[in-house]
Amino acid sequence: MERKRIASDRLIMAYKKYKTCRATAKALGVSHATVSKMLKGMGVPVLERLEATKIARKRVSHYGKFAQFLREYKGKPLPRSISQLMELSGCTKDTIACYLTRRRKSVKAALKELPDLRSILVKLQDDLGDIHSSKDILIYEYAVDRFSLQTSILCEMKSGTKMVFSIPDLQLFITTILNIKKG
Repeated sequence: MERKRIASDRLIMAYKKYKTCRATAKALGVSHATVSKMLKGMGVPVLERLEATKIARKRVSHYGKFAQFLREYKGKPLPRSISQLMELSGCTKDTIACYLTRRRKSVKAALKELPDLRSILVKLQDDLGDIHSSKDILIYEYAVDRFSLQTSILCEMKSGTKMVFSIPDLQLFITTILNIKKG
């Protein structure tokens, strides 16, 4: 069996680009054990398995028959019925339900990482256009629609009023909240 020789500078550049031993190994056409052993031999710190797994999961794009259907169907409103989605996509009920659940869990996980809205000063606009301060929130939770991923904040204000704040652009909301300094 012929062994591949990899220049150390090429290996380090690939590891910096791909960030995990497995991804680097795949790009270079060698085993991940070889990459790990070589990097450790050169004194390059290698990510622990748990950290590497987190990075790898972030890279995974949605694939599969239903994900492909959604990409092709993009821009059109989805039916709010799994049976209609089955008919349109040709996928099974389990495939669709599993995909929708995983996608929703992913959004909820991202929202869970955000700081508590009550601990920062955020101006929230309700559906009537009125502005409210996040400091006036007593309790809140995020609601994520199963089909559209449309996200809202369901709140009970300190005044006792119940409010719903729609989040039109989830990625912009997450970025904005993460950039706000705690007040």
